Amino acid sequence: MLKTNKTRIYIIIFCINALAAFVFYNFQTINNSESDDLLSHGQSIGIKVKKELITELKQNTSHVDSLGKAFKKYKSFSIGLADSSQITSDLKQLIKKLPFIDGVGLTFHNFSISENSLPKSYSVYIHRIEGVLKVDYKKEKATSSLLLKPVAKKTPIWIGPYLDSAENKRFVSYEFPAVLDSFEFVLSIDYSTTSLYLLLNSLGCAQVGFPYLISREGEFLAHPNDECRSLDSIGKINEDQVLVKLAKEIKDGNDFDPKKYYHRNTISNKMCWEQVIPLEGTGYFLCFSVIDQQIYRNPHFFNVQRRKHIRQSLFVFIALLVIELLFIWWLLGKNKNLFQFNIFTICYILIIILLFSYHYRLKYPLVDFSDSDIKIHESLTQNIKDLHKSTDTIFQDSLWNLSMLLDKDRVRDYISIYSNHDKSNKNHLIQIPTGIYIQTIKFLDSYSAKLTGYIWQLDSTKMIKNKGVIFPDAESCSMEMIDSLTILLPNGNTTCLYRWYFTIEIREIFNYKMYPFDRSNLWIRIWSKDFNKNPILLTPDINSYILYHPSYRPGIDNEIVIPGWEIESSYFSYEKKNYNTNFGASTNHSKNVFPELHFNIIIKRNYLDPIVSRIIPLFVLLLMTFSILYISKKDDTLNVAIACSGLLFVAVFEHINLRRTLDMPGIIYLEYFYFITYLLLVLVAINVSLEKWIWNQFNVKALCADLIQKTYWFIALFILTLITLYTFY
Repeated sequence: MLKTNKTRIYIIIFCINALAAFVFYNFQTINNSESDDLLSHGQSIGIKVKKELITELKQNTSHVDSLGKAFKKYKSFSIGLADSSQITSDLKQLIKKLPFIDGVGLTFHNFSISENSLPKSYSVYIHRIEGVLKVDYKKEKATSSLLLKPVAKKTPIWIGPYLDSAENKRFVSYEFPAVLDSFEFVLSIDYSTTSLYLLLNSLGCAQVGFPYLISREGEFLAHPNDECRSLDSIGKINEDQVLVKLAKEIKDGNDFDPKKYYHRNTISNKMCWEQVIPLEGTGYFLCFSVIDQQIYRNPHFFNVQRRKHIRQSLFVFIALLVIELLFIWWLLGKNKNLFQFNIFTICYILIIILLFSYHYRLKYPLVDFSDSDIKIHESLTQNIKDLHKSTDTIFQDSLWNLSMLLDKDRVRDYISIYSNHDKSNKNHLIQIPTGIYIQTIKFLDSYSAKLTGYIWQLDSTKMIKNKGVIFPDAESCSMEMIDSLTILLPNGNTTCLYRWYFTIEIREIFNYKMYPFDRSNLWIRIWSKDFNKNPILLTPDINSYILYHPSYRPGIDNEIVIPGWEIESSYFSYEKKNYNTNFGASTNHSKNVFPELHFNIIIKRNYLDPIVSRIIPLFVLLLMTFSILYISKKDDTLNVAIACSGLLFVAVFEHINLRRTLDMPGIIYLEYFYFITYLLLVLVAINVSLEKWIWNQFNVKALCADLIQKTYWFIALFILTLITLYTFY
């Protein structure tokens, strides 16, 4: 008895060790291969954004330096002339040149600075309010004490962030100090934290996540949530020690390894890494929250990678299985329980395979990618490579999902490819920035959905007579124009803004093959109403979205609820369409491979509900079948058959209900659970009938009478594992 107990203990310890080795192996494999790719790409994007940001800031500061030096040449300048039209005109010209700044000011200081009191200041300040320039005289700057720093150092510096209580905004300023006659003055430009983030976001960062600027003290200069003050406070409020540690590392000036800062993002609730890149000459840091979401990369490439990991995992499983079976055989020898231990071990391994298969499916979903899609992707990749080669730029995005319009560069690529294909309209193509905001989504049935929200267009050309859009997939549609107005862009130009409120019902084909672990793409096709008269190309209005990375669900209301579903991401894309008609117009622009704008909403099913309502009842049914098999005798053939028939009726009824609910052609994953249940019910009935027939014919106990009983769970798990691996991978 003691030997048997020791043997069982040895087996349990070995199984636990095997499980630990498998978990370590797989997580190391996935993290090492895919995190390196993501972080490498994030680093390349970060370096690109850093160069563009520093270039932009240097251009702005050079304008300030030039104007400050020009002011020093005014020989007859005096404080009484501070409100002169010449100075006001010069400052206005400066702010017009710099679209992302909020204000520009000239602040005079008394030449003799008292150590015990702040110097008297007299200012001319011009700030931009909703695109309109407003001039303030005798405006005491909220940071008079901060202005002493550039005066004392006699060199231009960056200061901030600081709070301006008058405007209730946080600013970052570039200060240029100089001396004129007996007066010291500081010429400054102010960036609000909101404007800095708009500047940062305009540089094209959506492929990796979202960027933000931070000072050495950990205070935010630019962040998508303008209410956030510091990295340390966010970490403490959300009990995220990773952010607290990162704030301390930045303050101490240590090196930054992004793999050390892997955590759940406080905005998107997705796992991410934090990358930190110093901005030389400013004392600030450019940071990126790099989202751990491989779905936004080239699906075909990562499908291949997933299958590679699965094959390696299966190899490890088989090796562990063989070793464990040999270990059991060595311990038990000819023990009569050897067969049962082997079956138990195999079932244990199969359960682990199923659990990790579900884990991979949920965390690292495979994306359906047909052969035609692969050819389109390869063609598009080659076209973009050729395009970048012809413009003397480097193309580095071959591993990324090119159909997603994640930045302005990708939009320009598509437009250039189309223009090169259709040279007749190359110089006549009208681009209309279009944005959309979805407020509600309601599924009417398995293939129909009702959506409400807002859509808008910016028309700076004023060439479109028939304003508005068409939703070609909508079975019903109602649109109401909300307003139309002229707005001022950051670059000083004006454009016409048109906004509509819409309600549409669309019908699309959703793929329920992986139910209950399925994902679907709810797409909205968008046409221009005037598409038949002019070569109009709708482009995504990227600047209208504060967070544009797909994981932040741009264009989707944060409070939206879809029962049974969870919105995973949203993004714009272009689909090549060949309409094969001129829509009745004798002179129409070409519609071959025309880029049609799509707004895509990726949704994934809340798998908990199907598991509770469908899989758990099936598992209970299998337990009841096993109990019938376990307690039945050769004389209970009729009772067993009746019991199996009753359970079969329950399973068939639930199966029919599932088919009617989803109305899905073909076989879905959950149906295999029902098929396995049918098989086991039949095997149980056959097992009892065979046992009685052999006893009646030969008056001996059948050798295989308890074979089904011993291998019951092995049969169920083995078939389910094979089906799962085949369906998922």
